[in-house]
Amino acid sequence: MERTLFIEMPSGLHEAPMAIIQSSFHDFFREIPYPKRWFLKINLLTNITKDGTIPNLRISMQNVRDPQLTLIIPAIGQTTFTQHLASLSVTLRMAVETNSALLMIIVVIVQELHPYSSPVKGSNAFNVLLNEPQRSWDDFHLAVGGGDPALDRPIVVEGHTWCSLRSVHFKVWLRGTESIDIDTVDPNLFAQGVRFLLLKIYMQLIVFQSLFPLDNNMTAVHAMINRGAEAIRETLVELCQSMAPEMDLVPLRNPDIKFQLENEDFIDGLLAAMSETAYDRYATWYKNTPRPRKRGRAASQMDGPASNTRRSQRRQH
Repeated sequence: MERTLFIEMPSGLHEAPMAIIQSSFHDFFREIPYPKRWFLKINLLTNITKDGTIPNLRISMQNVRDPQLTLIIPAIGQTTFTQHLASLSVTLRMAVETNSALLMIIVVIVQELHPYSSPVKGSNAFNVLLNEPQRSWDDFHLAVGGGDPALDRPIVVEGHTWCSLRSVHFKVWLRGTESIDIDTVDPNLFAQGVRFLLLKIYMQLIVFQSLFPLDNNMTAVHAMINRGAEAIRETLVELCQSMAPEMDLVPLRNPDIKFQLENEDFIDGLLAAMSETAYDRYATWYKNTPRPRKRGRAASQMDGPASNTRRSQRRQH
């Protein structure tokens, strides 16, 4: 049996968590009355790359009147899968070294219930799906069945699991006195928690605890991100003050303007990401897998009576 293992990060689950966080930061900055149409530009970029080496969330500030176009990057975010944890540490340390103004790092680690692999050659999914035209998004997902989509329900089509979700784990670091310390366990500078965790048997709990301690929760993560957002706002205020000393900074520090990250947004975003990931995997597999050869009528006729006669004559000789 042939099995192809896909290790690249699919777009849906790779992008969704940071896209949701980006949307929350967009709402946050939109409420702060900084000179948006004057000389200050704030960029919120996601999906810069999918190769895992460049953060897929980056918050940057820039004075467009600065001849040198000085760029301040106060926060980055990265989504990764459990199989990429080794390279993640290198990526984060490099980011700290190259961004002196970095105030916060947010990491989201996605763990699938069933590591994805393409359909086995000769399986029902392989035989059925490759012998028909490529399915549309609607046709593919209509075949899932099982009721409304849910995070704890793998996306299975023709008996093959195209996407599943076991956990979504968050890690957040804040800058200390000098820079962000990726190795710190100081609760004032680091928090971690699990947004979604599916455990079906006791052994899975043991395995997961060996990867991620469960003594921290999302309350600590939210608090840490909120503190990071306030630190970013203060950087924004200081930048405005340096560019326009006469500016009234009180409205920029309005305590009624708060960063908000809604749980419902994450659930909806992850559900959509699972659907996108499943279909992207199917479409990629369908496109890149050679179709099974179909025996035509001519070939069938060659195996008919005439062919049998020739075989009989050879036996007589």
